[in-house]
Amino acid sequence: MRPLPLALLLLAAWLLCLLSAPATAQGFREEITKAGLRLWEFSDDDADRFSLAVIVGTGSRDEEEEQAGISHFLEHVIFQSAAERPPEHSDPEVSRRGLATNGYTTSEVTVYHISGSAVHWPFMVEWLADHVLRPRFEVAEVENERRTVQQEIATEGPDFDALTFEAMLYGDHPLARSIGGSETTVASITVEDLRAVHKRFYHAANIAVGFAGRVPSTECFELLHKSFGGVAAGPPVGKEAPDLRTGNLRRETRVGTDRSSTLRIGYHLQCTNAPELPSLLVLSQYLDDRFFAVAREEQHLAYAPSVRLICYRDVQRLDFVCPTSDRANLRPLATIVEDLVGELRHPDPAAIAKAARTVNGRFHCSSATELADTMELAAWVAWHGGEVPALVASIAKMQAIDLSTAAERWLHQDSRFNLSEVQLLDTSGAPWALFVLLAIGLLYLFRARVLYVARATGSLLRPRPKPAGRVLSMKKGGPIKPVDDDEIERSFQRYFEEEDRSRGDR
Repeated sequence: MRPLPLALLLLAAWLLCLLSAPATAQGFREEITKAGLRLWEFSDDDADRFSLAVIVGTGSRDEEEEQAGISHFLEHVIFQSAAERPPEHSDPEVSRRGLATNGYTTSEVTVYHISGSAVHWPFMVEWLADHVLRPRFEVAEVENERRTVQQEIATEGPDFDALTFEAMLYGDHPLARSIGGSETTVASITVEDLRAVHKRFYHAANIAVGFAGRVPSTECFELLHKSFGGVAAGPPVGKEAPDLRTGNLRRETRVGTDRSSTLRIGYHLQCTNAPELPSLLVLSQYLDDRFFAVAREEQHLAYAPSVRLICYRDVQRLDFVCPTSDRANLRPLATIVEDLVGELRHPDPAAIAKAARTVNGRFHCSSATELADTMELAAWVAWHGGEVPALVASIAKMQAIDLSTAAERWLHQDSRFNLSEVQLLDTSGAPWALFVLLAIGLLYLFRARVLYVARATGSLLRPRPKPAGRVLSMKKGGPIKPVDDDEIERSFQRYFEEEDRSRGDR
């Protein structure tokens, strides 16, 4: 028997690999269950891995004040026993497969994710669905996690920045709360409280499931429908928007010899319409690129300048953040921010195209953390009535006029805030100018009123006559000639009598 040609062997091997390899995700795909649960597929980097994430639209903002921290506490409990599985840390199936699991809580969302080799994707889907939708709430495990959460609060003080800076921006609104709560509030939360929050917020309209990896797309969607399809329907979450604080919001408190500091300056936004988000995403990326180029590469004022777009449900922010080794750099950095915003009147088209490519690159996920981050953005769009494909298409078509229009609408002085240790925004001129104008107006009204009353009562003083030569006579080089007081009085009297006769007054 003659051996097969080498080319034929290579062709057969290629076909065998093609048939046996799982399908590769080729872009965004969405399916929605009858109950309203959203299932998403994102493109990946073609590596042999699978990432799965579940995003729930609830966080510290949605808590009752006396239960502050319950969303974060529940996130910890979710990874304990499920209906048919042991806790994550002691599950032999998880460790044997080398899978990575994690979660996090923010002001508005709670996220759970798992990742590992793509060959284990069915197990990962079923495992995460079982924990997120069917936690067991074992009393002993809840108490263990309570102690863990309290230790986290005592050790790290979860979200100290949020507790400090968010409170300056939003006052006593729930967005300003610490995500972890306090040791006292966590101590008061019962197992029934956890069950109630899970039932209230973990429903189809408030959950999205997404994946990325080299897996057969159709089969994965089928298993997602089967594993997550039992979640009940429910209403979307909504809360009242906060009042926004502007101007210099932090007093200078630094003491000691340390000269390092951080620029924290930005603009409040209030975008609640999904079609408006693409311009803000590209705008923030454009400014991030330019801020880095000018502050670091051109002027060498800082190492890591950045611009961040913070998206809450009903308010957003554009934050310019820049640590610096010398506080004297804060004012030049603030000037750069102002110049960059002014530059948006005529932005660089090439820089816009680059920024748009970077933003759209976020929908190409190569890890579980990237997937979770992208799903936060996709969830915001979906829960504001938009569609992710339309968002991606709009980003790709972004033009200079779109950024100029967005900047003109959102980035103005009335929306600026400064959280830096130094007062960088000049807000003193306007109040003083208003005070001066008000004072002038009051004086004018007072003078007009006095004149009106004087004329009405006949007590308006007549103008004083110009002094006559004989009243005050002084010869050049000679002494002053004294004048009798009676003569002065008679002179005034004659003047007024002559004036009255000329007008016909009696």
